[in-house]
Amino acid sequence: MTRQLPLALLGVFFILNGMNGYTDLIRPLEPIILSVILIILSVLCLAFSRLLFKNRLRSNTFSVFVLLVVLFARTNLLSVKELIDPGFRTSAYLISLSAGLAIIGWAIQKSAIPKLERFQGFLILLFSSLIVYETGRLVLIKPLVSFRQKDQVKPSTWPVGPKENIYVLLFDEYQGSQGLLKLTGYANEHVEKFLKYRGFTVAVNPRSTYRITFYALPSLFSMDTLVFTRNDTRESLRLGIMADKILDRSNTFTNFLRTNGYSIVNCSMFRIGGTERVQSIPIGLSWLELQLLKTFPWWARYDMMHYIPSNRIQKFLGTYYAKFVRYNHVVHAKTLESVQPRTDTPRFVFSHFLLPHNPLVFDSAGNERSFRETHAALNPGNSKVKQDYVDQLIYANRIIESIVRQIDHMDPNASVIILSDHGSRNLADETPDVFNILWAMRVKGGPAVVAEKDIEMVNTFRILLNNVAGQELPMLSSTPKY
Repeated sequence: MTRQLPLALLGVFFILNGMNGYTDLIRPLEPIILSVILIILSVLCLAFSRLLFKNRLRSNTFSVFVLLVVLFARTNLLSVKELIDPGFRTSAYLISLSAGLAIIGWAIQKSAIPKLERFQGFLILLFSSLIVYETGRLVLIKPLVSFRQKDQVKPSTWPVGPKENIYVLLFDEYQGSQGLLKLTGYANEHVEKFLKYRGFTVAVNPRSTYRITFYALPSLFSMDTLVFTRNDTRESLRLGIMADKILDRSNTFTNFLRTNGYSIVNCSMFRIGGTERVQSIPIGLSWLELQLLKTFPWWARYDMMHYIPSNRIQKFLGTYYAKFVRYNHVVHAKTLESVQPRTDTPRFVFSHFLLPHNPLVFDSAGNERSFRETHAALNPGNSKVKQDYVDQLIYANRIIESIVRQIDHMDPNASVIILSDHGSRNLADETPDVFNILWAMRVKGGPAVVAEKDIEMVNTFRILLNNVAGQELPMLSSTPKY
């Protein structure tokens, strides 16, 4: 057992290191599940090493290095790209790792047994020290919370009367018309004319306060801007988990709807108001998922396997692009299925589409592009990015039209909101155009009563409740956060 101790200690260090900075976001069972997965990975590393070395001490020693690669290779590569060379190629890194492991294996094979025993002792001391260090950090350092909600908005009582169904369709990274024309030369007139013809108020120059979904959605459902506890508002690994937790547990809007008899239908990757996600997307919306994405098997599945030339094989393996495609299809299908005539229990249906968000895997008709070619086209110098983005946006327009037609047929008096959370970060980057969004609303089958110019996303549900629930919530004015 002593000879496997370095392997066990390395696993404990990985868990404690991952817990630091996240103790407020970890669910009780997640460390246990991660421990079981690490035991399986350790056994596999040990089995692989036993195939290479007949001597148990040599195989045990080598298995520690294999597990180090399995657990920390991706983190190390990201550090190299951030601190040394952003253009450092993954292929060159993997070749270096393989060569390094080969050299280590040769050194272990040539080393005398007494030296390896002393080295085992050194590894035990090293990993034990790291565990003590991480334990100290857990005890002494509090998680760095980058933002919080304001005091919750408290709408007044909903007047007595029939409550219509509410449908909200959110399209991630859908660039607003003004910015789209400027950035791509494409005039997105068809969908705006369609919505106006169907009775929607289509906002002129609407904007979001945030360029990151994990800020925009908590703000939308809180019906208020967020309070930032530090100046750096860039995306961090904590944000997805924080946003998911707020949307699930501290959701002002859905809490108000539930109080007034609404059922919540969630067609998204987030947990909204106590409902489960329709499908998970591996982007780190839970602590467990975030830790697993660091490891080599998950890294290979959701990144490196995109070089496989067959979409069908990638779907079988469950790569990120395959999940991305399936997610949008599932959300579309469930949304159409959720469009039903009003009953005694009104429904709030929230649908989040990862469209026209990267990766640009759909053409304008909704046909899948080659996942491999899409992955290769991600480089910033690709001249086709603008056209591919426009094509995927046109496909998003097709989805919008199909759902609106279904609502008009099945539930014509429903309130419908169609919006995006921010513009295209890939095209607009950190210019004001990134805050230009899509925004359209129809209430009880007709236009919303609201000034059409300069609508802000944060006011969306305030406008809705003022129109359908007899509220008099004031409109907010906010400053964009880059």
